[in-house]
Amino acid sequence: MPRMIRRRHSKKSDANGLMLLLAMGAVGWVISWIQHLSAQDWFGVEVVVSVTVLGALIAIAVKLLRYLKNRKRYHQMLLDFRWHPGMTPVEFERCCADYLSLKGWSAKTTKGSGDQGVDVIARKAGHTIVLQCKLYSKPIGNKAVQEAFAAKAYANADTAAVISNQSYTAAAQALAGKTGVLLLHFTDLQDLGRRLGDTAL
Repeated sequence: MPRMIRRRHSKKSDANGLMLLLAMGAVGWVISWIQHLSAQDWFGVEVVVSVTVLGALIAIAVKLLRYLKNRKRYHQMLLDFRWHPGMTPVEFERCCADYLSLKGWSAKTTKGSGDQGVDVIARKAGHTIVLQCKLYSKPIGNKAVQEAFAAKAYANADTAAVISNQSYTAAAQALAGKTGVLLLHFTDLQDLGRRLGDTAL
């Protein structure tokens, strides 16, 4: 994993750990405060407020732990680069960009409108590639190839590729052969450098 990605993940982990410690400390303080009030036989508004705060802190802690668990699951999914049937096209684009980031690329998704066919743009070692991401239930046609080819010119990229969970039609393969657009399955991102003919990527 690239050093930049590892360092960023470490900072987030430290921040999450600090939040959890603060929440646990606050819970302990509220419990002590309730015990103090109970010892004085004082069960007024302060007790109600304290219990409410305690409940809120517990809810925050539960949400935080759930977030960390989901983040760990997503990170593992990226490492394995798996996708699930319920994934949306936008999630597929983000997953492709995040996976390339884990592989050392500087990758990001576009805004979606006015992108001229660019779903993901990634750079590494002076090489720029644009991806047209297609999450379909049937083979991909040549329209995706046309969009990727236009995206390459628009972004002034070195390489254009269509990436999908499906196969490609004969028409798409023929057009890709003429335009130089790569037709990739999402698992090809695991060894993108080889597909680009440059093992340094």
